[in-house]
Amino acid sequence: MSSSAPVSPAVLTLALGVACGGGAGKPSDDETPTVDETAVLDRDDAVETVSGEAADPGLLFEPSRVMEVELVLDPADWATLRRETRSMYDVLAGDCMAEPAASPYTWFPADLWLDGELVEQVTVRKKGFIGSLSTTKPGMKVEFDELVEDRRVHGMERIALNNTPQDPTMLRTCLAYAHFNAVGVPAPRCGFSHVVVNGEDMGLYATVQAVDDHFLADHGIDPDAPLFEGTLSDFRDGWMATFDVDAPSAELAQLEPIRTAVESGDLDAIAAVIDLDAYIRFWVGEAMMAHWDGYGWNTNNYYVYLDPADGKARFVPWGADATWASAYPGGGLDWIPLQSALNRALVAHPEVEDAYRAEVERQLAVLGGADAALDRIDAFADTISPWHRNREALSDLEWLAEFHIGTMEAASRAEWPRPSGPMRDPFCMVDRGTVSYTFEGDWGSIDGTGSPGTCTGGYTWDGADATFAPGVLYAGVQGEWGVVACQHAATGPGAILMTYALLPPDELVPGAVQTDHTVHYNTLYYTDDSYGGNWDDLAWIEGTLTLDDAEPGGAVRGSFSGTLWQPPW
Repeated sequence: MSSSAPVSPAVLTLALGVACGGGAGKPSDDETPTVDETAVLDRDDAVETVSGEAADPGLLFEPSRVMEVELVLDPADWATLRRETRSMYDVLAGDCMAEPAASPYTWFPADLWLDGELVEQVTVRKKGFIGSLSTTKPGMKVEFDELVEDRRVHGMERIALNNTPQDPTMLRTCLAYAHFNAVGVPAPRCGFSHVVVNGEDMGLYATVQAVDDHFLADHGIDPDAPLFEGTLSDFRDGWMATFDVDAPSAELAQLEPIRTAVESGDLDAIAAVIDLDAYIRFWVGEAMMAHWDGYGWNTNNYYVYLDPADGKARFVPWGADATWASAYPGGGLDWIPLQSALNRALVAHPEVEDAYRAEVERQLAVLGGADAALDRIDAFADTISPWHRNREALSDLEWLAEFHIGTMEAASRAEWPRPSGPMRDPFCMVDRGTVSYTFEGDWGSIDGTGSPGTCTGGYTWDGADATFAPGVLYAGVQGEWGVVACQHAATGPGAILMTYALLPPDELVPGAVQTDHTVHYNTLYYTDDSYGGNWDDLAWIEGTLTLDDAEPGGAVRGSFSGTLWQPPW
């Protein structure tokens, strides 16, 4: 591709896939019914009905039905809530293991209707770490007692409304938690909700129980137990500071004996601080559900609590919307997760091998084989089918579930692994330099309705200065994104450097936008004749995109200045 050729749709699709990942769109109109008018009460006639502490929490998380949820809040608050996002650079840039990632979200007052029952004066905020962020269908947390002290709704202080953008079936979260609970691993309750906000149909969500003191009590655990959330966290040196303290009784120092025991590799020392029977159930449960984004394969999405009854640690699964999403979650070793320090320490012991293999057989016996899993999938799919049914995605889920259960059934014949290679490094981005450029051209050059423009600028890389060759601008709206792309010829046959900025199309307007690599992207790509039409993302770019002009049918003109970060993966 020459530097003067338009950016091809294939290239744009590739770059969008690299930047944004997959996601579930809102069901089409023929799959989504209109709002149930009986579930939206007349404001003048509404009577608040709130259940007390002793009420059944299962009413909020019944997986055999879809609960109607309506939120009403100030339109300006709703606009702010859906635009708030977590910057990838706040999470992974620089010394990203120094502390837990701070929450960027704001609580807003709202009124809530649950199946037509009014709960006044709740608070709501956006939720999501990285993979679940969305401006069109945000995940949300709803608190019942922030404005009304000690209030409980069906025994709960709060609920989470998960948008599950990594799961186009909307089923994986509830399927995974049902599996964990069935095999004796405490896991959140999970059901389904049809959500409407300010009259706007947001589609289907997974309604998930928060992991907190109520969750602990729900499972017969002391609600005052120290509780910690693990997000890219592990029991090894340099990884401990990212644990989030989630209970008044919890202090980070309480996890140090676990790190010491795990790093020793001594089974008796580990068993003194971790309930190994419970942990092996959790470990095999992650493997059974191919939870690649959990503790065992990605040191992510889990909780740890210290049971005051014996002082030992036990694990709780979390963030399960990517379960049964890959046939090869371990990259070849797919029946035993081994990318965490605890699992690496345990796998060296023959006693653990025996216990792990036995637990695989037990869980298969408890929940049955592939046919039983397909029946569970079909039952959950039937529950949500009036609101959402992505048939192609459902077929993919069924195939993956059947394939992975076959993998687990073959585990009894598989050789026990003896890993010797290093575990992965933290996902911290490295500062490689800076970039700045200006651009000017026609709106619509991205789709051929306008003429390409010009780009000029330069960058530094590891301390060395470089100037972009005169470049070509392609800008405008393509699909669901606003695009500002500058292509520059580089040294070598067919070599091109491209700065590629993406933002929501309604933000392609005059003003300044901070790139966060979760909603607003800017990436430095490279290709040449040896790449076969593919592109390599050399750097993610954190900085400010300033648009002086941006008008459909007119001009796009502005500048960008920022930092070049080496991608973490």
